[in-house]
Amino acid sequence: MKLLDFAVLPRLMVILLPWSPATALASQFGQSPLETFNHAVFDFNNRVGAAWESLTDWAVNPDGAADEAGSGLRNIVSNLINEPITIASGLIAANLKYAGNAAARFAINSTVGLGGYFDSAADLGLPARHSDLGGALCAYGVPDGPYVVVPLFGPRTVRDGFVDLVVVNALLFYALSKAAGPSAALALVLGAETVGVYADAIAFMPVRPIPLGVAQSDFDTTRSTYLEQRRTVCDDLRTGG
Repeated sequence: MKLLDFAVLPRLMVILLPWSPATALASQFGQSPLETFNHAVFDFNNRVGAAWESLTDWAVNPDGAADEAGSGLRNIVSNLINEPITIASGLIAANLKYAGNAAARFAINSTVGLGGYFDSAADLGLPARHSDLGGALCAYGVPDGPYVVVPLFGPRTVRDGFVDLVVVNALLFYALSKAAGPSAALALVLGAETVGVYADAIAFMPVRPIPLGVAQSDFDTTRSTYLEQRRTVCDDLRTGG
């Protein structure tokens, strides 16, 4: 994939997003069709999240003790997934501060932090500041589109959901299929997406204490918190914050 292709993507999104099915529905009928869908999926995600939390609490931490190993695993996933994505989004948005911070964190945590198990970069004054490709597109003026709750993946805007679940996976599948064949590429993409859900939960924990809308009882609070977090990421990327 050439760099020119990535430069064209934000402009394509500006053109195509207003014509997406979700945007058309919201424009024609207001938010009611999406709201009904969103509430139903939100309730489903809550049930799945509660079951998952109960299972992992029992399996990983049955006695309620501090889970240092779990924290280390979260750090490793964040280092391997969130930092490279932040580097890419910072470069696409021409925000060298974001990209540089993530690159330095990745280098330090991959070495001194033993592959990311320890967040040594934070101890050296480089706190985590995660962004993603949806935020980079926002910095180019691509609109959010309607708010949608995706099964298992939680809250998204149409822009962020399209980039996260369609564009990134399509590019990943294309690259992997060239090297390993379609079947292996599909398996790797599904595995990466599963890890990516976990990584996304980690990335925005400081802003969304219970990420992705899973195991939250208040739909409106989850929506407003998520959209506020997205605006913060977008503003930081756009202004160089």
